[in-house]
Parts: sequence; C-alpha cells; structure tokens
Amino acid sequence: MLAIKIKQVFLEKNVFSFFANKKKPFKTRAYYLFYSVKGVIIMEKKSGNNLVLPAAIIALSILFVSGMAFWIGMSNESQNSLGSTAPIATATGKLDFASYTEQTAPADSTVLLASTGSAETPRLVTVSGSVTKTISPDKAVIALSVETLDKSASKSQGDNAETAAKVVQAIKDSGIAESDIKTSGYSLNEEFQWNDMTKKSESVGYRTRNSIQVTVKDLAQTGKIIDAASEAGANSIDSVYFSLSNAKESEARVSALKEASANAKEKAQSIAEGLGIAIGKVYSASENSAINLPYYYRSAMDAGAAESSKVTTPIIAGDIELTTTVTVQFEIQ
Repeated sequence: MLAIKIKQVFLEKNVFSFFANKKKPFKTRAYYLFYSVKGVIIMEKKSGNNLVLPAAIIALSILFVSGMAFWIGMSNESQNSLGSTAPIATATGKLDFASYTEQTAPADSTVLLASTGSAETPRLVTVSGSVTKTISPDKAVIALSVETLDKSASKSQGDNAETAAKVVQAIKDSGIAESDIKTSGYSLNEEFQWNDMTKKSESVGYRTRNSIQVTVKDLAQTGKIIDAASEAGANSIDSVYFSLSNAKESEARVSALKEASANAKEKAQSIAEGLGIAIGKVYSASENSAINLPYYYRSAMDAGAAESSKVTTPIIAGDIELTTTVTVQFEIQ
C-alpha cells in the first residue's frame, strides 16, 4: 500500500521526470527526490503506520542518489575527455560548457577605430616619436693595468704593488684627484705553457694584475694621463671611453624626451587629419633610450711607447649619441 502511495505521489509531482532532467542542477534534483520521499513518510506517520518500511525507503533513496551522483560525474568526465569541453562564461555571467576551439589573435593595429568586445574598450591611435641628439662628452674614463710575472707568487705580488703605487702617484701628480682613481680589479694566477719537448704543460710563473680606473674631467689632459701612467710602469692600457656627467646626461635626456613626445603628438595629429578623426587625451605612454659612447683602445704593446717619445699621446673625444623613443596611445574622440 505504501509503495503504491509513493508511486502515486511521484507521478503526481513528476518526481521521476524532474530527477531525470539533466538541465536542472544535480543538487536541486536530489533535494527534490529526498523531500518527496520524506513527505510520504510524514503522511504515513500521521496515519499511524509502521515507519520501518519508510526508513528502508529513505536508505534506498540515499543509495540511489549516491549512485546517480557517481554516474553523472563519470558522464561529465567522459564528455570532457571526448569532446574537449571546458567551462566558459556566458553573457549572463554563469558558467556553461562549450567546445574549445583554438583561435589566432589578430595582429596589433596602429589605429583601432572600432571597439572589440566590450563597449568600454577605447578606440586608440598609437604613434612613436623618436629623436637622436649629438652631445659633446665632458669626462673620460681610462682603464689601465699593471702586470707582473715571477716564479714566486709573493715576489710577483710585491713587484706589482710597488709598481702600482708609482702609477697611482704619477696620475695624482698629473692633476687627478684621489677620489677619481679606484681599483677596478685584482688577480693572481699561475700561468702554464706547453712544452713540446716534454709534451706537457709547465709553470712559467705567477702573474699578478692590478686594474685601475681613472676619471678625467679635463678632456685635454687625457693623453697626458695615459703617458704618465705608462712611464710609471702601467703596461696595459685597456680602454678609454668618453661619457657624460650625471648633470649633463640628465639635462640631455629631459630635452630628448620633450622633443620625442612632441614628435609623437605631431604624428598622431597628422594621422587624425588624414583619417578625418579627432584625437583626445593620452591613454598610455612609454619611453626607451639608448646611448652610444665612443671608445678608444690602446694595446699593451703600445703602452710603453711614451717612454721613448716626448710627444703626448693624442686622444680625441668623439661625440655621444643619445636616441630616445616615446610611444604614445591617444584616445579617438
């Protein structure tokens, strides 16, 4: 009798068809099934019937719901593996499942005249302005070294220290402040040379190298400093490069940024006039700068040439090139 009542209630309330409808969330369908069974039990309790059978029905219902949950989970996994489905957001903001299709993004356009997707996407015109400034350097940086070689490591170090001290003093005597002289590197290594007679590498001694960096603010004295260091014992002039002081470089960068920005704006206005549109406020801006420093190299072999000549080594400072590019995005009105 109870089974007939349950069947009757389920049919009246369309419990079976509701639970089989996969468009409804599984949690909603499970709750509907459970409370439908519970309603029948309450009715039977009020009628004074035994509750053993209803309890068994509840247990079977729970077991049935668990089985359905497992079946639905396996079904979804099978769909995901076979159909390459993935959850995506719909226009209503809810998650749905749709087949995933790989798409290639369109190339960036300099002028974006139409919105792509959202109504709030701005319409933009992107331009770049560039300027190259030629600047005369106001300082030189000399990199030189003192090298010594001896069978004894301690003797090599001692000779190097003595010679390096003479070099530094000669640079000071040439008018360079102590704050503009610094050690840029120091090394002590055992050197080996291949012996064809013994067919093996043999030690030729220990080489000590003391590298010194000198900043020269009076460019006319650059050659004189190199000669003084060479006469005092510096046997490797590694390089000379010309640069800008912090104040002069900052001034040049600010000027270049202003000119590059004005150039970018002029380009945007020209594009707008040609397309019959009007540009509005700046949407974004970025800059990139590169500086080209002139270098002068002198080999270690030439470093001792000043000892046999009274002529000052000619060092001519080249110009420095500063290139600045500004990229700006303007909104289209």
